[in-house]
Amino acid sequence: MIAQSVWERAQAGDSRALDDLARAYHPLVGRIVRKFARRLPPHADWAELESAGNAGLLRALLGYDPTSPVQFEAYAQAIIRSTLLDSLRAQDWA
Repeated sequence: MIAQSVWERAQAGDSRALDDLARAYHPLVGRIVRKFARRLPPHADWAELESAGNAGLLRALLGYDPTSPVQFEAYAQAIIRSTLLDSLRAQDWA
């Protein structure tokens, strides 16, 4: 669990706090990307998926309201998956 003060600093524009959050939640991106990769052809670009997942994590970090009753992990999973699907559609995989 990330301290509330880190979320508050990130929302106030502290790039170091945002970086701390991104590092803390980066393993979530890896788990989601691995699940997606299992359903794709072997020649799918892993780096592209990882990049899209990281972009989704950043979207989630910037859009999350820490006062919301929804846990960040649940919110981030939805945003990361959506970003991955958008990336795959842009590549014409989905």
